Amino acid sequence: MRAVATVLAAAVLTLSARERAAAAVVTLTDCTAPPVTIKGPRTVVDVGNDDLVIACQLGPLQPLGRIKIKAHDVTVQGPAGGIASDAVGNAVEVHADGDITVINASLEAGNGNGAILLASKTGFDIEHAVLVTGDADHGGRSIIVRCTGALCPLTLTHSNLVGRVVKVKVLGAITAVSNTVVTRGPRDLIDVRSLKGDALLCCDEMDGHNEANFFASAYCQVNLTQSQVNVGENIKVTSGIGGTSCVGPTSTLLTDATLNNDFGKLGDITVTAANNTSGIDIDGATLVDDDVMKPGDLAKLNGCEALPRSGCPHVTGTAVTDE
Repeated sequence: MRAVATVLAAAVLTLSARERAAAAVVTLTDCTAPPVTIKGPRTVVDVGNDDLVIACQLGPLQPLGRIKIKAHDVTVQGPAGGIASDAVGNAVEVHADGDITVINASLEAGNGNGAILLASKTGFDIEHAVLVTGDADHGGRSIIVRCTGALCPLTLTHSNLVGRVVKVKVLGAITAVSNTVVTRGPRDLIDVRSLKGDALLCCDEMDGHNEANFFASAYCQVNLTQSQVNVGENIKVTSGIGGTSCVGPTSTLLTDATLNNDFGKLGDITVTAANNTSGIDIDGATLVDDDVMKPGDLAKLNGCEALPRSGCPHVTGTAVTDE
């Protein structure tokens, strides 16, 4: 995945191949010494076109300061490495012209109005990591994972994300397996989008509060096999946005998945595959649409809210619960 992302991103890099081959790797083992500096209200680590490895606990050099990081590839390598700030706004901000990698490490924006921004041009690899915003009383502002390069992918595994808003927007494929995502606070949101690829969201647990919404969309297939989504308001899953431009499937897989919004505010569960022309597999699924707050409401699958589901267009399998 990394090799493919690097090749695809090479066309947009301003460095020549010879210059990149000569780039250094800067490893931080003392997070209070240069290249860690203070620029205005921020603590800044900028190594230009070199790669950066953070192998220490990076915090602001001044009280409540924001942290901004700029490099080609950025790696936060735990357990020694990590980043934390209690500043308001983008407390932890990482910009990479290449990949962003977080392994066995934590990124924390501890203010009730704090945010984490990760912006890459070629992709992400986040494994066994913890990303947290907010304090004991507030969920923080947002965790944003954004990739702008051609077909840049995201791998997210065995990690915990906690905050008020979690937004993932990448051009490439999303592989998110065995993660826990918890949102809290007013109008909390989980929004996951693959603009040019598939979204594999397998075996994840995604929970929100009374006003929470969950949105997942992909250019081609969305796979929520064995995942649990429990939010208070709306759940919307959209696959096959690319339609006939997709080489592979444009279906939505809900096999053994749970979609539940039977608490909090009234909302709807809506699942659409290629504008109602592709398959939705609900075998073994648990679908509970406002069962307590609005008895008799059903999830809308490819525009259909009727039982039995065999009468709905391109819906296959039998749900364990469908109410």
